Amino acid sequence: MWISKVAARRLHESSAEPDHWTERGRAASVSNSNVTDRSRRSVPALGQHMRISTTVRTIAEAIAARMPTMSPSQQARVYVLCSMPTYTDLGAWEEAYGQPPSDEPETPLDLLLDSVFEFGRYNMYCRFDPAGTKRVYSELFEQLHRAGIDCPEVGDFTDF
Repeated sequence: MWISKVAARRLHESSAEPDHWTERGRAASVSNSNVTDRSRRSVPALGQHMRISTTVRTIAEAIAARMPTMSPSQQARVYVLCSMPTYTDLGAWEEAYGQPPSDEPETPLDLLLDSVFEFGRYNMYCRFDPAGTKRVYSELFEQLHRAGIDCPEVGDFTDF
């Protein structure tokens, strides 16, 4: 059965769930999208990821305040961690973080930044896992505590 592009779009828009984001990361409901001739498969809203991203930003800001002397690559990674809430495409955030240049030796700060990054990306490609998120955050919390960096205590990730 053949249907026109307009009819297909209307059918898709009528079946799209509110508060969903497009897989291309546009910060708009699929039902409000007026772009034609593009696939717009909807994915669940990033509610949990936004809360995780603001936690990542808070931790990165605390690290920056505690560690005023950083290499340029460390400063760049702190900037990317702090800007996680501004990304609508978390894959782009992951690419922006990158890896430290090979000519710089890994320092305890590098490992700490990587741990914050891993916490931020833990649920990125799967369904939100409260128990796993709590485990990863607990490990990160201990690392931060040992480094003398204050971070928010989060005991329950079920309604996060």
